[in-house]
Amino acid sequence: MGERNIVAARDVLRRIGIPVMREAVGGGSGRSVRFYVGDGRVEVRSVGADVTVL
Repeated sequence: MGERNIVAARDVLRRIGIPVMREAVGGGSGRSVRFYVGDGRVEVRSVGADVTVL
């Protein structure tokens, strides 16, 4: 995600009242995100890296 998109996403989340507790943004690696609604867990998988649980 480019810096302008990061700023825009933060702004939208703030305006609609969704707090950002942690984030994994920037850099040059692709990512996929999994949301586990049952327990609130979020996993970020980065290309060439381990899974990060947010």
